[in-house]
Amino acid sequence: MGVVVSSPNAGIEHRLDLILDELKKNHDTNTIVRKSKTGLKIFVKEYMVWWTKVNEASSYRLKLFVKEEINCPYAEIDSIEIDRNKSYHTFKDLVGSLMYKVDLEVENRNGEIIDSVSITF
Repeated sequence: MGVVVSSPNAGIEHRLDLILDELKKNHDTNTIVRKSKTGLKIFVKEYMVWWTKVNEASSYRLKLFVKEEINCPYAEIDSIEIDRNKSYHTFKDLVGSLMYKVDLEVENRNGEIIDSVSITF
């Protein structure tokens, strides 16, 4: 019999993975979905964003943009590097009356962007 080594957060991480899997399968009418040309999917519900994992990814980058009025351009307000093992992010302190856009970029081990997709909410 082998030795089993467990992370102190293993239970929490497993529950989050199960919740995300359920969200990906059963997104409702309040969930917005966009798909890249190569099949990368990004989902948004309220201020939570999640996506399908890419095997070749070494990291993900989320860029958050905001727009105050319809005729104004989007302005980048945040850029977040996310580990390859995580496939979700929750934005905090967003104002409900503004328009937002998230760009998701997938980076490989060579530092190249191998896929990307955008979603607005």
